[in-house]
Amino acid sequence: EQALPEQIAAYCAQLLGRGLLLERGEQSHRLTAGDLCLLVSTHGQAEALRQALEHMGIASRLVSKGDVLESPGAAALQRFLDALADPANPNRLRLLAASPLLGWSPEQLAQTGPEGWSELAGRVGLLAEQLPRRGLLGVLGSLLQTRGLAELSLGGRLLADLQQSAELVQECLHTDHLSPAAAADWLRRRRLDPDRLVPEAHQPHSDVVDAAVSVVTVHRSKGLEYPVVICPYLWQAPSGQGPGAQRLGVRWHPSWQKDGEPGLDLHLNRHWGIGYQAHHHQLQAELGERERLAYVAATRAMHLLVMAWGPAHDQEGNPLHPWLFSQEPLPTVGPGAPDGSYQQRSDAEWRLLLEQEITGRNLPIELLEPSTSAPASPLQSSSSLPSTNLERPPLSSGPVPLRSFDTIWGRSSYTSWTHGSHGAAPEALEEGRETDGQSLETDLAAADLESPNPEPWGEQGPLAAFPRGANAGDCLHRILEQLDYQQSPQTPANLALVERELQRAGIATTNIEAVVLGIEQLLATPFGGPLGSFQLNQLAVDARLNELNFDLTIGRVTAQGLKAAFADHPCGSFGTSYANSLGQLAVMSEGF
Repeated sequence: EQALPEQIAAYCAQLLGRGLLLERGEQSHRLTAGDLCLLVSTHGQAEALRQALEHMGIASRLVSKGDVLESPGAAALQRFLDALADPANPNRLRLLAASPLLGWSPEQLAQTGPEGWSELAGRVGLLAEQLPRRGLLGVLGSLLQTRGLAELSLGGRLLADLQQSAELVQECLHTDHLSPAAAADWLRRRRLDPDRLVPEAHQPHSDVVDAAVSVVTVHRSKGLEYPVVICPYLWQAPSGQGPGAQRLGVRWHPSWQKDGEPGLDLHLNRHWGIGYQAHHHQLQAELGERERLAYVAATRAMHLLVMAWGPAHDQEGNPLHPWLFSQEPLPTVGPGAPDGSYQQRSDAEWRLLLEQEITGRNLPIELLEPSTSAPASPLQSSSSLPSTNLERPPLSSGPVPLRSFDTIWGRSSYTSWTHGSHGAAPEALEEGRETDGQSLETDLAAADLESPNPEPWGEQGPLAAFPRGANAGDCLHRILEQLDYQQSPQTPANLALVERELQRAGIATTNIEAVVLGIEQLLATPFGGPLGSFQLNQLAVDARLNELNFDLTIGRVTAQGLKAAFADHPCGSFGTSYANSLGQLAVMSEGF
């Protein structure tokens, strides 16, 4: 099985090198890569075949439910949108400069002075001003210019994926009237959300090219036809272990019906009793499903069908055997079957049986010997992949730092000391910023510690199901910054504000009611302590600051220093055990 991908890729290369003619009615054309289809059972097999085709210099496309927003082109577009949202941010400018869009080398990044970064910031800022009028594709074209487009076109599918991703974001910009910051948040949320639904429009266009070999799963091939179909894996027999057995680490054998009624019984022993019957039933069901899929695969070919078969160990009972050997009894399969029944004959004997079947049944079958050798002349494929016959310079590493980086000095937070960066949201880590990861109801509950409110809040606040992370926190902050606290959040204008900010953050608008309820509780909660019964709904717009940026310089902070600070106040809210827990952390920081 390990050698099959290289053998199939070599056979594809030989087919394409023969100059075969395909006839359709009165017209004919030479066989191209787009006429070939490889049918597989799993995505792992598809990936192995695509890599083998790539080494042969043959373009391929995976016909599946892909998502263009997972591509490197979408990641490069993210850098551009982040820079448009904040052109003065030096970190975002550096990420944009290092991205494939500008492609600055490490030396260029290191040697660029303040004037160079200022020039890039002005250029990006001008594009941000032009975005509403020219659209995302227009300003992206101005950034890349002719040379940049030419260089990106050499990167295989990068340019096509970049353009398709930009078209998706452009549509959202137009329909939802988003700013650059909102568009950047929209794209980031969809790229990093593991549970998102992938619509049909997100199928990568770069995978849908004519001059490429199609790699398709048998399930997805229903209703499709190709001039030449190659089935490399129909020789494999079902395992009969049931779905999920390897994942659980045990061999369990389910019976899906019991006494004629749908049900599920799990049996850990397949060698006797009900477990034996369940395993035999499962194996027969898988054999029938494999034969059905094999029929689907064999009927996809219009002109030529190529199938791989061999008497491999433990592959008795594969769907090809009864097709190829009509007079040969089926090998014994299932519980208690002797091992290696396929090994009782030599390869020469099996070949003789095949030739007898072909002659006796007058079948239009040609036996082929597998080969891994490429054709004499390299294929002229439309793929941007280099030919394997080209000489490449030897690989070498760049300069290696002689000293370790100083990770002590920098910008820290108490949350980063106690939780570590692994607790941050993915989008926050990508931007290089920290997040406390605190939900709004946590802050509100803390405000109730000394509150004279006679009805304390329950453990589950209205925002218990609201998304966590930096993006959700920024969304709530933007809502609070725009609200007039002396007005009810239930007014039509405020409801529209909440809905708009949720859409901008890519959060479901079904959370509107929860957000409004949480804000109402926040505004009506007395502060307690020195502020007594004062509430936020008594605060005028012109008497508040929405945000105050600050950096506090700190000396050397260690875990033992934090432990001592809390140990000096054992009667505080945290108790004495908290100080001992802090002493076990790996904290060593200074800076801000």
